[in-house]
Amino acid sequence: MGLGLSLVALWGAMACDAPAYSIFVDLRTDLLPGVEIVGAQTTLREPNRTQSAVLTATDDLFAGLRIAELTSVPSGERVLEVDLLAADGRVVASRVNRLTLEGDIGITTVIARDCTTVRCDEGETCAGGECVPDTCNEMLMRPECGPPECDVDADCPTPTATCAESVCDLGICFDVPVDGGCSASELCNPDAGCQPIQGACRAPDALFCDGFEDTDLPGWTRNEPDGVVAPETTIVFRDDRSVRFSLETAGGMVSLERPLLAGVTEGELWTTLMVFVPDTETVTAIGLVIQRDSTSSEFLSFGFWEVGLRARDEADFSQTSSARPSGRWFCLELRHELGDGGIAEVFVDGESRLTHTKLGTAAGGYGLLDLGIAFTVSDQPPTDLYVDELLVTRSRAGCP
Repeated sequence: MGLGLSLVALWGAMACDAPAYSIFVDLRTDLLPGVEIVGAQTTLREPNRTQSAVLTATDDLFAGLRIAELTSVPSGERVLEVDLLAADGRVVASRVNRLTLEGDIGITTVIARDCTTVRCDEGETCAGGECVPDTCNEMLMRPECGPPECDVDADCPTPTATCAESVCDLGICFDVPVDGGCSASELCNPDAGCQPIQGACRAPDALFCDGFEDTDLPGWTRNEPDGVVAPETTIVFRDDRSVRFSLETAGGMVSLERPLLAGVTEGELWTTLMVFVPDTETVTAIGLVIQRDSTSSEFLSFGFWEVGLRARDEADFSQTSSARPSGRWFCLELRHELGDGGIAEVFVDGESRLTHTKLGTAAGGYGLLDLGIAFTVSDQPPTDLYVDELLVTRSRAGCP
């Protein structure tokens, strides 16, 4: 396997006055979209400019996908970096390319999994599992870049998993799933074999999912100033576990938090969650789910007989008097239509309950997911809240 950058096309003429051009960036990788990686961040250095792209399970990243279009870039030497991001925001793999911009240019960034564990010094990048000068790309084959990793498929090492096969393309070894190598309820991880797909993760355009089966809650940060977050094995919607938020102090907070992506700023963003509130609990007002950045948020609030939605950067509050389910699992969906005039809409068991308008979501977008009892009023007594099958998507997936 390898990680490199291929120059696909270079065209255009030099302008007489302050020439500026466009850079079109495509991605090819054998990392699993929607599972191992959920986003690609392209950064142009000097002038600093960044574009983000969401990666979902339906994307064919082995064939290639356009992830950025940078326009009006001054001519001259430029440095371009592509970072592939996991659901928790960490960088899984990167590619840096130093190029001389003399016209519009198309670049295919090739990132294979054997560079996920390689870290290179400034001025270098990873190709074929090794650090090479960041001026290297597969199409030019400069002598200082070394020979290609492979010429034919047989030159590549056999993948660890039998559900995958090695393919040589552009001189790079890729590990790709074999058709029919796993059952319909499994996915092929070339490093680990066939793995069951959690129920929450079945949506093809999932940005993030968690069925809370791992007791360590990996990737989540616990906020427990007034209670405890714990795995639950008794009150469970699906599989073996859910997660319980136990509020121990009146008017307090207890929640989980994690990065989602680098600022999703446009289109739709959906959060789907199964929720259980015991019918013996007293609920005055608690904030259940927040999607936010550092300047804006929507608190999805539940009272004894109402559902409400409040935006941190808005003074008004939308609510409905329809009853909140209790004593059973119910499906909660929160839809965001992002932009300057954004909209948030709440669905309970598939029915729209309320809509909140004029949300200013364009500036920073949504890159942080808060889950649990994230807001309470002062007279909210101690209570328990259970959640399961969390799913974040760009389109409506429906209730599980």
